[in-house]
Amino acid sequence: MSERAPIALVGLRAVGKSTLGALLARELGVGFVDLDECVRFALQTDCCAHHAPSLAEWIREHGWEAFREREAAELERVLADRAPRVIATGGGAVERAGNRQRLREAARVVWLREAPDVLLERLARAPNERPALTELDPARELESIALRRAPWYAEVADVVLDCDRRTPPELVQMLRAKLARLSSQETNGP
Repeated sequence: MSERAPIALVGLRAVGKSTLGALLARELGVGFVDLDECVRFALQTDCCAHHAPSLAEWIREHGWEAFREREAAELERVLADRAPRVIATGGGAVERAGNRQRLREAARVVWLREAPDVLLERLARAPNERPALTELDPARELESIALRRAPWYAEVADVVLDCDRRTPPELVQMLRAKLARLSSQETNGP
């Protein structure tokens, strides 16, 4: 894969994909795309201009499957030109086999992992930002989703980055080093 291929960040909600992605893009001098924002914008432009529903309202009305369809379309659009950029995917983008295939084909994929208690703290600070995915309480929901998605994240990941409560600037430096090693391996062989 080209060293200038897009870098896609995957991982659970609240792991820091958007924050780290924006910083990494700035460091690398490439564009940044937040897939959740692309989906949000696309959904709002589909609705009446005078009433753009929140994401939670839209999902209540149309369902998660419709959201995942739009997410897949936006991911395809973002990956289509293979431009060098950093992409923060939605946590559930890996749920669709087609998305996983496109990520493997078109991007260098980084799986961000963080301790569940840290993710729960972050989710608790902004409870209305992220609609519930299940009827379970937040801790059980996170555990259930983490177990279900872990094999998919592992399937697409070229690099795994354990965040371990590190600061975003520390994580960017660690990630740059891991990506440089990956490029070197691809160029020189194992």
